Amino acid sequence: EGHEFEHYCAGLLQKKGFIEVEVTKGSGDYGVDILAEKDGVTYAIQCKCYTAPIGVKAIQEAYAGRDYYDRMVGAVLTNQYFTTPAVEVAKKLKIMLWDRGYLEEMIVSHAKKQGAELPKDVKRSLIFILLSVSLWFISYNAVSFYSAFYSGTFIKFTLSKSVFFNLG
Repeated sequence: EGHEFEHYCAGLLQKKGFIEVEVTKGSGDYGVDILAEKDGVTYAIQCKCYTAPIGVKAIQEAYAGRDYYDRMVGAVLTNQYFTTPAVEVAKKLKIMLWDRGYLEEMIVSHAKKQGAELPKDVKRSLIFILLSVSLWFISYNAVSFYSAFYSGTFIKFTLSKSVFFNLG
């Protein structure tokens, strides 16, 4: 499945205006799955098709592969999102992170250029992601608000009753 994902991503990159797009051989690729160029900038791209967030190892692979292939830009392209440590390392090593949102944007923009209707499963996935993010945002804000509210209430109560502080 990984090699199929790499070829799929290579096709999307070509449709997005990248040239000289080449999928590297499966093993011994030094952490890079796709070599490409756009607007005079050369790229070394690591592809990850995972079911969990992408960690630091993928960033390290893209970093090593960028230098090995003597490319200007290193990037990781994935169907997932990145862990916080991965984002921090990528900033430090100057590796671009193209997450699920970027991948979906490439798919949607290509479909719009073709004037084609998005497949039902892609529409369903996009709706599911939007709903998931919305529900997470609402839940996070509700928990944050009520935790701050009840913390403040608890502190006022304890101070008014001098339960924890013997002031007299």
